[in-house]
Amino acid sequence: MSETTALVLKTISAITSPKAAIKFISIGTFIVLAWWLIPPIMINFNVPPDGVGTVVLFIGIGSGVLFAELMSFLYSKYQNSQKENSKKIAQENIEQLALDKERTLKENFLSEFKCIYEHIRRVELKVLRNLTIDNIKFCCHEDAIKYLSEIQAIFKVTTVRGTDFIYEINPAIKAFIADHWDQEVQRENDTFIYQTPHGGEPIFELFKSDNQNSRIDYKVLVSAKNMDCFSYREVGEPSTVSIEIYNPNYKIFRSTFEHLFGLDVIMKQSVRIDPTRIIR
Repeated sequence: MSETTALVLKTISAITSPKAAIKFISIGTFIVLAWWLIPPIMINFNVPPDGVGTVVLFIGIGSGVLFAELMSFLYSKYQNSQKENSKKIAQENIEQLALDKERTLKENFLSEFKCIYEHIRRVELKVLRNLTIDNIKFCCHEDAIKYLSEIQAIFKVTTVRGTDFIYEINPAIKAFIADHWDQEVQRENDTFIYQTPHGGEPIFELFKSDNQNSRIDYKVLVSAKNMDCFSYREVGEPSTVSIEIYNPNYKIFRSTFEHLFGLDVIMKQSVRIDPTRIIR
C-alpha cells in the first residue's frame, strides 16, 4: 500500500461526523490558499526554500481549523436561536389558546347571565353594582350573597373573620353590570330633570358649594326623597335633612349640574339642610 493510499484511508477513518468533514475541507482549502499566497511573501523575508513548505503547512492547517471552529460556533448559535424561537412560538400559541379558552368561557357565562339578569332581585343587583366599584366585605350567610355565589356571579377573595369575607364580582359580567347601571342612572337622571319642578334646578342648587343659606321648599326635598339616586334622611324635630347622591349617579348629575351652572361651580356629593332653611 502506497503512502498516499495509507494517508487517504487514515483520513477517511478520522472523519466520523459532518463537523470533522468540514474541518478537513477547511484545512485542505486553506493549505491551497496558503501555497498560493504565502511563498511570494516568504521570498521577501529571505526564508529558505525548505522552510517555506513548513510555514505554508502550519498556516494552512491553523487557518483551516480556526475557520472550521468559527463556522461550527456560528451554526451552533443559529441552531440555539431557532430552538429558542420555536419554544417562544410554542409558548405564545399555548398562551393564546388559554386566552381564547378564557374568553370563550367568559362569553358563555355572560350570555347565560344575561338570560337571568331580569330576574335578579333588587338587593342582589345592589350587591353586584357595588362590587363593580370595589371589593366589599359581606357575610356569606346573607341570602343575596349565597345566591350570587351559587351562580358564580361573585367570588370570595379573602377571609376577614368568621363568616365575613371580601368578595369580588366575576370579571365576565363586571362591564355588563357597570354599563347597565350607567344606562339606568342616565334614565333616572333624565326622569328626575323632566319630572321635578323647574327641571330639578332647585335640587341641584342645594349641592352648590357656595350655597349654604338659601331656603328651599319641602316639596322639592320630597321629590328627592322618592328617587333611588339619593340617600335621604330626616333627623330630629324640627327635622334636619341630609341628602347624598349615590355613585355612579354623582358623575352623571355632576355633568348635568355643570351644564346648568357652569364648569367653575363646585358640586358636592352630600348636603345637610338645617330646619331653618326649609319652607314647609
